[in-house]
Amino acid sequence: MPSLDRRIIVRRTVSAFDQFGESVETVTEYPQWATREDASQADKETAGGVLTLATRAYIVRYRAEIADALTSELSVVDDGLTLNATNVVEATLRGERRKFLRIEAVGEVT
Repeated sequence: MPSLDRRIIVRRTVSAFDQFGESVETVTEYPQWATREDASQADKETAGGVLTLATRAYIVRYRAEIADALTSELSVVDDGLTLNATNVVEATLRGERRKFLRIEAVGEVT
């Protein structure tokens, strides 16, 4: 079992149209305990200086609202840094019931 030692927020942003045809954005936040795995960090030069991109993976307890969401709807807020989800995978062992989700995310580190 992973040690869920970090508090994060998984944010789901859904866009839809209201009865007047105007775009309405709904944001739902799910506070979660998580384990963070730093996958990589790369520096890229930009016009204004150096931009650092971080790729991280988070393990959280299974939650249907997160598992059923489109990846493009999800982001992770970790210690003030917002990362966009690139992949969500059920992390189970040997056919056990759903216990954990692995959220892979990428974002700019300042």
